Amino acid sequence: MNTLYLAYFILLYGGTFAALALAFKQRNGRWAGVLTTVFVMAFCWTLLETVSAIRLTLFSGKGDAGFVMEGEASEIDSQTLQHRFKQRDADLGYGPRPGFAGRSAKRVGDQYAFDVHYRINADGSRNTPGSVDTAPETHLFLGDSQTFGMGVNDAETYASVYAKALSAPRVLNYSFVGWGPQQALEILRLRAPKLAGGSRLTEVYFMVCCGHDQRFAGLSTWESEKIVFRLDGSGQLVYGGVQRGSAISPWLNRLFTVKLLRDLITGWRLRTQPQSARDALLREGLIEMKRRAEALGARFTLIAHRGAPATRLPLDVEGLSRAGVEIVDVSSLMSAGLYAKGDFLPLDPHPNPAWHRAVGEGLAARIRDTRPPAPRW
Repeated sequence: MNTLYLAYFILLYGGTFAALALAFKQRNGRWAGVLTTVFVMAFCWTLLETVSAIRLTLFSGKGDAGFVMEGEASEIDSQTLQHRFKQRDADLGYGPRPGFAGRSAKRVGDQYAFDVHYRINADGSRNTPGSVDTAPETHLFLGDSQTFGMGVNDAETYASVYAKALSAPRVLNYSFVGWGPQQALEILRLRAPKLAGGSRLTEVYFMVCCGHDQRFAGLSTWESEKIVFRLDGSGQLVYGGVQRGSAISPWLNRLFTVKLLRDLITGWRLRTQPQSARDALLREGLIEMKRRAEALGARFTLIAHRGAPATRLPLDVEGLSRAGVEIVDVSSLMSAGLYAKGDFLPLDPHPNPAWHRAVGEGLAARIRDTRPPAPRW
């Protein structure tokens, strides 16, 4: 058992055991009986959670998603392998582990939603076949699992399709699963010049998706370390630093009890925080993203992806347009059948290779024609 999990076990149940021992010492049969029942129930619950974790680790359940290093024979779940594929990041909270190469598979019942390979470059970006490393221009893609390409191979991400379609620039896919506008802002502030290297950063893309208002407001449930942004009294965006979690936080987050409590607290915060406040925060964050990209000499393009026609995308289009943010609606890059079932992975909400191909080719055509498609709002 992991030492951090053992520390949690001792902390949670040590008090109950100590009280039980004290009750027996004082020959208080009534309290001894109550505490014995509590202790046995707590121990059985922990045992049940441990067995569930082992079941996931053995990749034998519904909805299992796993990563396996190249050369290894077994499949294990993504949480168990966080220390290999995912790591803490002092600036971004967390991110991919540079140099990682391995297989990612998700199984639902007896069917696979995907079975692909990921490779992370030394700079932390996802491997992007088609990118020309010696090119004088760098095009930077920022975003979450949609841009990262969850469920598709390196060569199938829309960033890679874009690179191969243009056959000229150096393309960096610096995105990751679960990230949001907060990581994109910090990448532009702290890392973009270094990432560009000797080339000139000319294009910056960020794909905004449903739920980014919650992530930007610090309401994601999977981050133990959060980048904090807020609006001051005058409506200006203010950076509040990184809220650090304890060393044990990632391990505690595996446990059902902890997850349940965390989700309840997040749900309560969502209900008590007005949607208009989250929309305003996201709008100012995207406008600041444009400013930071332009300060680096690059054109900023916001890619809007709502995921499904009926889904609300928390985007203040008017406010962003007044600020000069160029918006490309994903639907304008594709056929009318964009949201057909065939454009998403089976048994998973992430886009399939056909979607990535259409988006990558559409963005490349936009660069060639210098005429962005009209958004279909």
